[in-house]
Amino acid sequence: IDPHLLNAAMARVLGLEGVILTPVSSDLMAHLGRDNAAHLIELFLREGARTVERVLALVASGGNLAELAAQAHDLKGMAAYVGSGEVPEVAAQLEQAARQADADAVAALAERLRTEWQRTEPLVRDHLVVLQNGDVAGAGGRQPLPV
Repeated sequence: IDPHLLNAAMARVLGLEGVILTPVSSDLMAHLGRDNAAHLIELFLREGARTVERVLALVASGGNLAELAAQAHDLKGMAAYVGSGEVPEVAAQLEQAARQADADAVAALAERLRTEWQRTEPLVRDHLVVLQNGDVAGAGGRQPLPV
């Protein structure tokens, strides 16, 4: 079984297309424990939001592309570790575009990053609620990502 195809099929059935269904993998949960995994997600939500804002500000101001690439790289790593949808892939593409000084691609990818963050962040936050409380009902009326 191809895990990517399985993930895509599960996401389609759950109405979560494009979202990776393992924000914190079972292995990571087993290794870190529920409380530490919740702390990791809290940190990701806080630092991820700050990093996205820095990236968007750098793009809007025509800022330093090396700094932009570094910020995108940091976000890619954070998001991949937590497993947050398309954010790591978009951040990787943005990092590459910044390193290549491709201004058009940087602008387009920054907008895509904004969209992916806005779509993924509430789902990750819902997952955090479930991790912290075991309360699916407290997940804002949305079906959270599986624990």
